[in-house]
Amino acid sequence: MSETNENKESAAPFRVVVGMDMEAAGEAALYEALRLARFGTEEHLHLVHVLSTPGAARTERALQELDARLEAAPAKFRDYLIALSERMPQTGARAVTLHVRAGVASTELHQVAIDVNADLIVVGTHNRQGLAKMLLGNTAQDLLQIAHCPVMVVRPKDFSVDQPTEAPDPACADCVAARKASGGEALWCEFHSRPRVRVHGVASSEVFSFGAHGAGIQTGGL
Repeated sequence: MSETNENKESAAPFRVVVGMDMEAAGEAALYEALRLARFGTEEHLHLVHVLSTPGAARTERALQELDARLEAAPAKFRDYLIALSERMPQTGARAVTLHVRAGVASTELHQVAIDVNADLIVVGTHNRQGLAKMLLGNTAQDLLQIAHCPVMVVRPKDFSVDQPTEAPDPACADCVAARKASGGEALWCEFHSRPRVRVHGVASSEVFSFGAHGAGIQTGGL
């Protein structure tokens, strides 16, 4: 019996292309890609470092300089990743391939994705503004326009300047009785309906498990 296309797809590794600029944005992208691999997915990571090329005419000197950069880049990229691996999460990825390209970052990342039949492109963002954004471009934004596969844009996690929503209080026994007696028309008891008293809210959360052996909804907190 021949193997179906669906079975072939399920057996294939999940191929992820990660843009690595040897800066904080690339490190954040790699961190999230490695976290994906920890969830049991058989990933093949393709780490891509793109050497930017000037838009000016390709003079002989410029081409010689580019050749020298391309020759030195693989070893530099490898050493960078070895040092970086010490502070990255352990990965379940079954293969990691390094790529060095020259050109426009978004174009080269997408081309690698095409070449390896990638399922996902992960790229960080510098969140540059104004003139810096105009001069340097925005790789993440460009990829969202041109990519023919899903793109995950990563920003470093930092909620230090944000305020979390206040946890809702559970409904008191009198509120529950009022709702039952009114058929749901009255939500609060006499006390919690008073002015100048912070009305408590009601919240629910559900956890859905995917998969044939564990599918279902579990009620409870996050």
